[in-house]
Order: sequence, then structure tokens, then C-alpha cells
Amino acid sequence: QALAWSTSLRPRIATQPAAPGDGGATGTDAAMAAAMKAAGYTDADGSLGYLRSTLPMFARPPLPLADEIETVRRYLQVMQARLGARLTVTIEIDPVLHPLTLPPAVLLTLAENAVQHGVEPRVSGGRVSIGGRAEGGRAVFEVRDDGAGPPSPMTEGTGLANVRERLALAHGDKAQLTIAAASEGGCLATLTLPLP
Repeated sequence: QALAWSTSLRPRIATQPAAPGDGGATGTDAAMAAAMKAAGYTDADGSLGYLRSTLPMFARPPLPLADEIETVRRYLQVMQARLGARLTVTIEIDPVLHPLTLPPAVLLTLAENAVQHGVEPRVSGGRVSIGGRAEGGRAVFEVRDDGAGPPSPMTEGTGLANVRERLALAHGDKAQLTIAAASEGGCLATLTLPLP
């Protein structure tokens, strides 16, 4: 059975029922906080703060790489708080890429897919590694997990479709995203962008 590889953080949160009378998750800041708490997100593991800072990203223009990486770090910290020793994370980004801008939540989506499909289904957990380097005048980002690898055939869900759409709007056919089985096992998402 084909599995839909999807991650669409904003729709998942925005469609959670809000507490009576608070105006819904997209209203005031207090209403957003109430809706997230009603959905089970709290400050105990940092997830409420992470989500409140992340939701506005989806409506933003391209943002600095440092901002995207910081959001990814915060997401992975939340997941480490929940999964404990089951999740190991490494992030290594070449400083030469720091001037780069990215469509919002592109790397975040790939990181969430890696956790959701590569780590969470395994009792023993797993590793997620994120790397970025310059190669031949292009920026190459890799998000890797050591899970079971992508299903065959693979059906891409809403999150990856949104990523491809944002990349196309920002870079046209100069941006490439591939999802494939890693040679050493697990899944490898490779994002290639032109350097400024």
C-alpha cells in the first residue's frame, strides 16, 4: 500500500477546534494560544512557543537561511523532548551558505517528514541529519534519516507538494528536490538551489 508522505504543519494546527469564544486559531494571539493548548500543545516541551512562532512563516516571503535553520532546530528540540533518546539530531551547514534565502518552511517540512516517517514508527527511534554545502555554484541541502526508507511507490502528500510549489515560485526550474532511498538505508531528501 502506498503511503502518503505529507507534512503540512499550518493546516494541521489551524484546523484544530478552538476553545469556545476564543475566536479560532487564526484570530488574536490569545486565541491562537488557547487553540493550541486545546489541541494539546503546551510550553512544557517548548512546542507552544515553537508553533506560535512558526505559523506566521507560511505567509512570509523568502527568509534568511539562518531563520529557517533556527526554526528547524526549535522543531527538532520539541521532538527530542517528546521522543527522548529515540531521536538523535545533527545539523551541519557550511557558513558560505549563510547569505542564502529560502522559501519559508522548506527545510522544516523535510525535517518533519524525516521524523514522522523515519524515526517515530520505530520503537528504537533513529537519527535525523541535516547538511548544507556549496557545490559547483549551487547550494545543496540534504535531510537524511536512517529509517525504513521511502515506500514504493511513493505518493507525495500536501507538505511536499507545497514545498515544490514554493520552490518553483522562488526559483523556477533552477531548484530541484529529490526524495530517494539512501544508499546506507533510510531516506534522503536532497534540495539544490542556485547560489546568489
